[in-house]
Amino acid sequence: MSALQSREFYSLVVKKVSSFDYLARDAFIFDYLSDLPKSTFRQIDFCLAIANNDVQILVELLSEHLEQEDCVCFDEMSRYLFKNLDMCLCYENAPGTHKKLLEVLGNLENIEKDDYILVLEKLEKTTVQNKSVQLGVTTSGKSTSTQCDMCDLKTFTLASFSQYLVPASLDDVIDMLAATEIVDNLYQFIDGIWLRLCQCRKDTVNISVIQKIVGIKRVKGWKPINYDYLDRLLVPQNALNCSDFKYHLKSIGGLVIKNTAISWGSTNQLYGGDFVEDIYKSDKDFLFKINNPTLSGVRFVLSITSMKNENPDTFSIKWTVFSKTNVNYPSNLKLHFALERWNGSSWTLFPISWSGKPTCDQTKRHWAWGYFYSKSYPDRLIKLMKGKEKLSFSESKAYICHEYRYRFVAFVV
Repeated sequence: MSALQSREFYSLVVKKVSSFDYLARDAFIFDYLSDLPKSTFRQIDFCLAIANNDVQILVELLSEHLEQEDCVCFDEMSRYLFKNLDMCLCYENAPGTHKKLLEVLGNLENIEKDDYILVLEKLEKTTVQNKSVQLGVTTSGKSTSTQCDMCDLKTFTLASFSQYLVPASLDDVIDMLAATEIVDNLYQFIDGIWLRLCQCRKDTVNISVIQKIVGIKRVKGWKPINYDYLDRLLVPQNALNCSDFKYHLKSIGGLVIKNTAISWGSTNQLYGGDFVEDIYKSDKDFLFKINNPTLSGVRFVLSITSMKNENPDTFSIKWTVFSKTNVNYPSNLKLHFALERWNGSSWTLFPISWSGKPTCDQTKRHWAWGYFYSKSYPDRLIKLMKGKEKLSFSESKAYICHEYRYRFVAFVV
């Protein structure tokens, strides 16, 4: 094989493995470099290429290797990997992983002078660069970053959606959603109908309902929704009308675009358990990117302001463009956010258009964030939304599980 053919084959393999779901890709990297000291420079270069900007997976791998009992210093391959890792990017993507590696390095018993200097250089570069890219900080002189105005996500309490549960007819609800200025894209519109169907199981969806949606979309000039968004949308147990809704939306042309896998992105994952409390009881910032050719080099920030004094109106979610360099992107860019859950085998999507603020029961002691439902009592959520139901704390976490992982996803509208 010629040198040119070898490079072309290498690029092809990198492209192929990079296209894997990130869980499969990460599993491949850990398996491929399972015995790091016996790996080759080429193997490490290959994994650096397929990890691309997700360097935290290799930082995690390096930490695990250096934590082994018989590892007291850098070996040739771990030194090479560390030297080629972008620790600034790791700090932005996963500060916890960055911190863990520094702790592991501090525990090494035998570290040579050259390695010590290498670690210091990495630390200095990370510290200096991240001083100028802290969220919400404006630097004087020549800036290395660009941050634009924050865009508000339209977030509401579940209780505010109760007006859409009153009409007896689904047609009336669709008319109400079409008439409100709150809804300005097909994602929000579909989310509203979906939540109504989840709570009113007697509503039926037929072809005339879908044709009505098509007509409203045409008049409004809305763009179709991403196929992945619809495909991963949660269908509550025994909610046949929700299944019918998804089926009809997929079968009618013009509402869904299938080939848009490069038009959405996601934040880093959070583990369950304390997820609800972490989201609405403490301020959070999430960095993410959108896999779209027109947004190459653009970084985004999802910023959450926690609820203060048990007042849901103080809770807010905003997003902005945030990049290390001046980049061009569409001035009218709009993003639609949702929450996704990984249960160990598949992703499930929970819309937050109509449940993006904390909602409490009538005692104001039990809070829930996002949508949930009760398998035993399908009317419990309706009562909560109307402030007529007491809810136990465990029930308020109905779909938040310790062993599951969660992330925010953003779709280009």
